[in-house]
Amino acid sequence: MLKIILILLFISRFLQSLRAQYDYRGRDYVRQKAERLIFGLAMVKDNDMYRIMDEALAAGYRTFDTAQLYGNEAAVGQALNTLLPKYRLNRQDVFVVSKVQPPNQGDRADPSIVESLRKLNLGYIDLMLIHWPNASPDNPRNPYHHRMERRKTWMALEKYYALGLLKAIGVSNFHPHHLNDLLSYAKVFPAVDESESSLSYQTNDLLEYCARKGIFFWAYTCQLRHDQANLLNIVSKFTKIANKYKITPKMLEYIYALNRGMGVVMGASSPIHIKENRALLNYKLQPEDMTALTLPNGTTGRKSIACGNINLSSIL
Repeated sequence: MLKIILILLFISRFLQSLRAQYDYRGRDYVRQKAERLIFGLAMVKDNDMYRIMDEALAAGYRTFDTAQLYGNEAAVGQALNTLLPKYRLNRQDVFVVSKVQPPNQGDRADPSIVESLRKLNLGYIDLMLIHWPNASPDNPRNPYHHRMERRKTWMALEKYYALGLLKAIGVSNFHPHHLNDLLSYAKVFPAVDESESSLSYQTNDLLEYCARKGIFFWAYTCQLRHDQANLLNIVSKFTKIANKYKITPKMLEYIYALNRGMGVVMGASSPIHIKENRALLNYKLQPEDMTALTLPNGTTGRKSIACGNINLSSIL
């Protein structure tokens, strides 16, 4: 009996070791090609896309973040195909991110990826993410519904990654337990987890988890919630530190995230702000200022409703 148990234990560990041999080429591709300052296009309407992309390219941005959910993939692709020659750029000079939205998870993921490729019309997508860990619609009778749909979606991403049509794949808004589940079956290592993070909502546990695993953490830093900032007692420190570096409070949010090693998805529509934000990478906060702005371990604050008021921790 003991011999059988030892054999089964050996087989289990052997299978785990095989599963741990991930394909890291996508993650390495992101490391080499993506900027840490990512231009977010979530709020850009089709009729503004050309102007804003023109301003962004002129300011030096080369990494752009869109999604199926934003409804502007076609406008992004059209703007890039028109504008790249103007700036003497090739397709390889820009990095484009899109995401599979919840209604397209599961069996719908495959055709939705094909549709994103068609709309963007750029030949390939540099990074494709699963936008949320929850699939839509929900199936309350099956507690593993979201997990099963995520797995099907990841298989579809791996298929088009293998075909070279997706250069890297990853996730968005995943918590550690979602990532643990993904890593148990993934063949391609998830390059990025793009999730909400701000001074009033600091997901320190997730950031540390990604750092340990080698997953790039990209933060979309929604507006500081002053009601939460007051409760967390960081308003006075926040204002004082922003004044010290002669920057705006919003710039401090981005700079803080960059100084913590995150990629930052930021958006702007005015030419002044688009140019101004390019300088964010040049700021280095003093250690004492970073410490003052960092919440104690175990304290996260609250999510911004504008970023999606979903209790992701309850989704298996």
